[in-house]
Amino acid sequence: MRALERGRDLHRVRRRDDSGAAALGVVSLLLVATAFVLGCAREVPAPARTAPTFALRKVCRDEVAKLEALVPKRADPAPDKALDDRVLGLVVDATTSQGKVRGMALREAAELGPAAVPALVKVIDDAKRDVNERRTAVEMLGGIDAPAAADAFVARMDIRFQHEPWLRAHAAFALERQTSDAWVPLVVPLLEYETDAETVLWLASALAKHGNYAGLAGLEVLAQRGAAEQRERAAALAASIATDAGFPDAETLRRAWSGTEGAPPLPPREVSPALRLAQWKAIATLGEFNLRLVDDARYALVNGGPSTVEPLVLALREEDEHVRLHVLQCLERIGPRAKSACAELRALLDEPRTAPGAALALGGVRCTDALPALVACAAKGRAPELRAAAATALGRLGVQDALPTLQRLLDAAEPMDLRQTAAEALLALGDDARAIALLVEALRSRAADQDAAESALETWLAKRAESGDATAKERLDAWRTAGSAITGIPSVEQVESRRAARAELARTFVAK
Repeated sequence: MRALERGRDLHRVRRRDDSGAAALGVVSLLLVATAFVLGCAREVPAPARTAPTFALRKVCRDEVAKLEALVPKRADPAPDKALDDRVLGLVVDATTSQGKVRGMALREAAELGPAAVPALVKVIDDAKRDVNERRTAVEMLGGIDAPAAADAFVARMDIRFQHEPWLRAHAAFALERQTSDAWVPLVVPLLEYETDAETVLWLASALAKHGNYAGLAGLEVLAQRGAAEQRERAAALAASIATDAGFPDAETLRRAWSGTEGAPPLPPREVSPALRLAQWKAIATLGEFNLRLVDDARYALVNGGPSTVEPLVLALREEDEHVRLHVLQCLERIGPRAKSACAELRALLDEPRTAPGAALALGGVRCTDALPALVACAAKGRAPELRAAAATALGRLGVQDALPTLQRLLDAAEPMDLRQTAAEALLALGDDARAIALLVEALRSRAADQDAAESALETWLAKRAESGDATAKERLDAWRTAGSAITGIPSVEQVESRRAARAELARTFVAK
């Protein structure tokens, strides 16, 4: 899923100025060459850059600087060979001893505090050392309640760089004992990649201690698909987290966390300056060219809970255009939980560079009071990308008053991609007959996005089937088996055969 999102976002957002500049450069070269051949010395003027219609500033820089003044700076301890030897001796003593002797070694390591962190990290990272000593070092590091210890654990929990499941699980377990919370935005993205069940359990538990319930999704997967013991532990942990949060069950907490309409609100939680600083650093990262960093920061912000909405709204006035565009995507994915952003999002509809993203965010957040503005954005004469985004947003609002505008966009005089977008929006609003008729047309036309039409129809069928509609289940089965059987990589002929069969089948869905 994230790979698909990265592809979509790369196509829609990343470095438009670069691609635009490249295209303009080619055009300029052609014009210059033509002028030279014709003996024309006239200079070709560069196109004017569209200026924002509202005041922008370096929001990220200012907010980071303000918070860094509040959060104590940490200095790395100087190398200390004597301390390294002492820590190693404590690790060996605790590993080879039991009872009081072991307890004394653990306590002495904890009393050394942050100064012992580098020495313990050396033991943990030494793959040639006895694994029991490395486990003991992790336990000792967990007994040091300090940001340096939390950072060390976070650095050893990313499955993309750390391939020892036991270490990731032990690090997640130890994080639960840390009172600092600045590590939360760094750990949240790891949930999307983690495959070890034990690590998922402890990650969810550690995050929940700090009011972040993004780990509930992983617990739900384990409760449904894990081994017998994993299912029981995941269900029990989810129930315990819900109880601690003041909710009757895990499902109610999950709905509250995701911002589902009608769900009870989450209890207010104070945000520490350290956590707020980490959130602003994540927002600033959205302007980086490294897509992995951008992707992780965006995931952390979307799944960071209600506390991320306020800084994201402020960042809509960030001078860096790429940051603004990614912030819009974050708010779009956060959904109804970001209702406080509605007024600012409407203001961005007047800024050409961000208007399409703002429209999509208004739909994702379900800012129903933005209906008139979105209708205006979908009118003829507006930019094609904005019209398409407004059509998508109108479908997401979930209000029937959007139907007349979307129905007009089905007119044959409109561009096919806009008609198809409007049809998909109408499908979401329940106007099945008109929507399916257009999507069937798109499924048969090479001028349309056939893949999107096919996907939209299958998603619609699947949702109907999941709701218990027996007819939809039959239709979904027929849909999935329509056309010739395909094994391996499908040929063009096989895909066309499948689409033709599915188009004919879909036509019967709304037949009188």
